[in-house]
Amino acid sequence: MPLTLVTPGSGAVRDLVIAYHVAPLVTGPKIAEAAPEACVLVEMNNGLSSAYELRNGLVPLPEAVAKAKEMAGEDFEVGLLILVGFSAGCEALRQHLNQGYLPSVMLALDGTHASSPPNPETQLQAWQVFCQLAKDEQRVARITHTQIDTYGYLPTKVVAPMLAEIDDAPAVASDDPMPHTTQHVGWLWLDAYEGKVGDDHNNQQRKVLEPSLAEIVEVARQHRDVLAPHLDGGPLPDVTITGSSSGGDAGGGGEDAGGGGATSADAGEIDGGGGEDDSSDPGAPPSFLSRHRWGIGLVVALALAGTGYAFRGRIQKAISG
Repeated sequence: MPLTLVTPGSGAVRDLVIAYHVAPLVTGPKIAEAAPEACVLVEMNNGLSSAYELRNGLVPLPEAVAKAKEMAGEDFEVGLLILVGFSAGCEALRQHLNQGYLPSVMLALDGTHASSPPNPETQLQAWQVFCQLAKDEQRVARITHTQIDTYGYLPTKVVAPMLAEIDDAPAVASDDPMPHTTQHVGWLWLDAYEGKVGDDHNNQQRKVLEPSLAEIVEVARQHRDVLAPHLDGGPLPDVTITGSSSGGDAGGGGEDAGGGGATSADAGEIDGGGGEDDSSDPGAPPSFLSRHRWGIGLVVALALAGTGYAFRGRIQKAISG
């Protein structure tokens, strides 16, 4: 699905929200509520993170901004540029960062997966730079994760803390909108939600997105003077990553080599989508077939066992090539 206009917003200067992998009819209005008077665009593809890669049709951020003005029917100056990604949609955010674009605000909802081991240059570095800028109160960022396990690649519960690097910050417990703890440094929030099943993942869109976005939009609107978006591209700013497990300097975008990937919970996404990351990139999480090859092999073997010899030979021949 291409970028879809939810609301054009109002004002000669208006904020622009672009949200990836969210349901236009269900979640779009919630985004508009969380960012009043903003122009809101959403894009919803299938559950593959590869669907949100530049090579597969992701619209580069400067072009998406121009498209927003075109769809709104009038030119306007972008105040805050706010990017939201849910699940596989977080790949779009990472792609934009790896191209050197700096939005004002980013909200990543339970989608910051990485291969195992992760590729630091293409899967971690850009996120870490943006998070450090947020800790330094030069950008605004919020990352959430659940406790869902993944197979063959790293889950968000492992990767998100690696990106935020705020392990030493106190964790404040809350039941609103769902049980979780929050760590907060500067203008960076890391929310660790309970839950290990598909509904816990999908509730990141259903229940968590709107209040989480509203909170960080309110903060950002109080500090517009330092949050102008940068859409020139090129290397990201050189920053010194601070945190309990920091590795020193980071910077530069680099070319994307895959990663991201959907959790096994994605099959229940709102408004369609779902599935696994089936990217052929070396750095991407293994495909569905790769992760489940033993189970598929067992099913085939059982099928062969109950098949006549001649027909079994045909099946084996077809499978082998």
